[in-house]
This record gives sequence, structure tokens and C-alpha cells, in this order.
Amino acid sequence: MENLRSNFFNGIQEGDRKIVWVKWLKVLAAKKFEGLGVSSFFALNRGLIAKWVWRFISGDNSLWCKFILAIHGSSHSTSTMTYPSIWKSILKEFNSLKVQ
Repeated sequence: MENLRSNFFNGIQEGDRKIVWVKWLKVLAAKKFEGLGVSSFFALNRGLIAKWVWRFISGDNSLWCKFILAIHGSSHSTSTMTYPSIWKSILKEFNSLKVQ
């Protein structure tokens, strides 16, 4: 996905070869580091996952939380889940964020 965004930013279409005048990491750099401040999809994804998990754990009574509870149960632990699921991956990601 980042590659597609980089190509779009540089005006590169499929099969084109063009000179890239600015490194993509420079585009992603914060403005205080003389970059453009464009956020990466990786950072955006981790931020959204953290927000979803925080809302779930903090006892939010939203429709989204009710939906997750109906599908996966009320346990916030990954050890009780016996099948692969997206929610299990999200909770593992949250646990890795807590460690850091």
C-alpha cells in the first residue's frame, strides 16, 4: 500500500519509470524534521487498532463493542479463544503495545 501511495505521489503509473526527486521517507517525516508530515499507513493502522481496543476495554457501550462481544464473547483474553480471528490478532497487537 505504501508503494502505491508513493507511486501516486510521484506521478508514476503502472510500468512507468521516472526519477523520484524526494525520498518517500522524507515525505513521511514530520514537518519539524523538514518533511511533509504525511502519516504512514502502518502508523495509522496501529493508532486505529489502539483506539478500538481502548474503547472496548474501557467499557464503551457502543454498537461496535456490542457487536464484538456478541461474536467473540466477553473475555478480553486471547487464551480463551480457540479459533483464529481478527479480534484475536487485534488483542495480541494491543498486548504488544502495552509491553512497549
